[in-house]
Amino acid sequence: NEWQKVLPGVYFNIFKTCGGIPKTTTEAARLGQIWQERGMFEASFITELNNALKGTYTPSAEEITPASTPRGSSRTLSTSGAEPAIPPTVTSLGEILVRLGEHLKEAEKLQAQ
Repeated sequence: NEWQKVLPGVYFNIFKTCGGIPKTTTEAARLGQIWQERGMFEASFITELNNALKGTYTPSAEEITPASTPRGSSRTLSTSGAEPAIPPTVTSLGEILVRLGEHLKEAEKLQAQ
């Protein structure tokens, strides 16, 4: 699974860049919990993600160095259920997590109304 190859590096990047912001790390941990509850990932993998959020995970150089993509190239993912056309990178997954966090906040606001 491509996601399991890069998500620990993404979570480690969250630790490095946002480790001093408790709300950000709490939201990232919450996302991992949701993934586990929905059966997307095993508990041991979520533990690995949480360790990355605490800085106790040592990512490989590949995980913390995003793959370069030539300017103007497409970074779309396949929707056919097959492996992604272009594997996700730490940078793209970080952006996705930020956007997802924003959407979760909006959903919570709507539910509270």
